[in-house]
Amino acid sequence: MSKNLKYQTQEERYCMEPKTITYALPFLTILYSSVSMAAFSLPGLTNAPSAPANNPLEPISGNTNRPAPPPQDTLVPVVPDQPVTNNSTPPVNHWVDPPQGNNDTGILPVIPIPLSDEEAATLLHMREEEKFARDVYLTLSDIWDSAVFGNISNSEQKHMDIMLSKVEQYGLVDPVADDTVGVFNTMAFAELYEQLTQQGKESFEAALMAGGLVEELDILDLQQAIEESDHTDIIQAYEILLRGSRNHLRQFASQIESLGLIYAAQVMTQEEVDEIINSPMERGGR
Repeated sequence: MSKNLKYQTQEERYCMEPKTITYALPFLTILYSSVSMAAFSLPGLTNAPSAPANNPLEPISGNTNRPAPPPQDTLVPVVPDQPVTNNSTPPVNHWVDPPQGNNDTGILPVIPIPLSDEEAATLLHMREEEKFARDVYLTLSDIWDSAVFGNISNSEQKHMDIMLSKVEQYGLVDPVADDTVGVFNTMAFAELYEQLTQQGKESFEAALMAGGLVEELDILDLQQAIEESDHTDIIQAYEILLRGSRNHLRQFASQIESLGLIYAAQVMTQEEVDEIINSPMERGGR
């Protein structure tokens, strides 16, 4: 009888376990509901499900605890020190490609204002006149052992380079097609070159006077070129040459005075020449 009781006890035990679970389920349901309701009442918690990640402003059905987003045309309050932006205005793309052909600097190239016909002709004339002065001094330097002709010829080469930079800047054709000493595009320069180099062979004093004449002619032409030019950069270039020519005239006059002679003006007035040679050497030009 104890054996039957044992089996019976096991059967009853197995039969009672589902009942125990059945009785426990309502209790767990009530417990879960109580915890959930308590969670809903906690501050900061909401029963709204998470909004989709791809559209955070999309309204959620059944969500009564979350305010609806403001309309697109309504100004949205922002925290101070933050700019208010108008969402209806498309953003400006500042990362644009820089202009091409300017070394990718993003800076537009400066196109010079074209020269007038008179300004262009004067610029070409001065380019060749500086070559004329250089060639005369190179030739006289070969004749006479004097540093004055060699030094001033180097200065005239720099003046030629300054004029060439302006000729190229304004897209003009360089009149100095052949840089050979004594070769010129303008016949007047070729003739005057022959005249002054022949004069310079006569004596050292005659060579110095030939150099003085070249500088007086250069000064007069540069003064007129400055008056007729409307381009600031061209005027500045002429002023550099003009300072150099005045210094060259001072050097030739000083060499003549070292011979016990007085330099006499040749194409300028004596007053203009005296004002230049009696003033100190100028600096600031290249």
